[in-house]
Amino acid sequence: MGKNKKEYAEFRFYEKPGKEPVFALMGEGWNRDYGKGNGGLHFHNMVEIGYCRHGKGQVVLNKNCYDYEDGSFTFIPQNFPHTTNSDIRSHWEFLYFDAEELILEAFSGNIYKGEKIRTGINKSAFIFSAIETPHVGNLVLMIFELISQGGDYAKDSIRCALVNIMLQVLRIKGEDAPPMDLENISRIACALEYIHDHYREDISICGLAECSHLSETHFRRLFQADMNMTPVEYINFIRVQAACDYMKKDDCHMETVASRVGYQTISTFNRNFKKIVGISPYQWKKQINTALGRVEKYQISAKRGWEF
Repeated sequence: MGKNKKEYAEFRFYEKPGKEPVFALMGEGWNRDYGKGNGGLHFHNMVEIGYCRHGKGQVVLNKNCYDYEDGSFTFIPQNFPHTTNSDIRSHWEFLYFDAEELILEAFSGNIYKGEKIRTGINKSAFIFSAIETPHVGNLVLMIFELISQGGDYAKDSIRCALVNIMLQVLRIKGEDAPPMDLENISRIACALEYIHDHYREDISICGLAECSHLSETHFRRLFQADMNMTPVEYINFIRVQAACDYMKKDDCHMETVASRVGYQTISTFNRNFKKIVGISPYQWKKQINTALGRVEKYQISAKRGWEF
């Protein structure tokens, strides 16, 4: 028996201009009949936020179909098949951004929070109503306005708004989205830098204290106060974050991953990974493969996103 023929899906690639936080598709050029002659599913290399200024039709998120109308907006993670089919001429505008880049920047002081947010927003796509969630809809509209007006601090405001939107999406969907941690870490900055540079090696708390020109007791107290975790917990957080990066890039044995990030035994690696992320390294890797698996069942073609 022959294999089932794969459905067609199109990959659309976007690039942010320069150091801009977001790439936007705006204006009357996006007031059109969606789905006409191009009704297949597609997916992106970036997160997409779409806002319907006026129109009516359906948004297809993987295999599920949802009605949209004026004021509807979508939040669609990367590699998530979807499409829009309009019943009447519809004016959509779109934002594309690198969610992982923004999360790492915003939560550099606490990778546990950052990882929880990153994995949460990659789980599924959503459609919202600006009437039911006006605070999120207003953030989306504010970003479009900031892009149009520019000016001082526009880019910083857009970055903050995008992070806020991600947190609000998780909050609305019941995910554990912690607030941003903005506590001062300057007193232990040298130790933090050392951990980032040497996490693959054995690190002593006494050595970190000396690096910070503090007694070990004082160092532990300041670290706990500033980072809301012990030095040992932070070292494990950094190692687990590095392990996640390795697993996203390379398909290697867990023993190899554990050794690369500074763990002497696979059991220690597994224990610390599950304590921090909440699931085992094998389960985490499976989640990544599941995200990629959404598009593996499709026959793929590719084009630059703004060409459709």
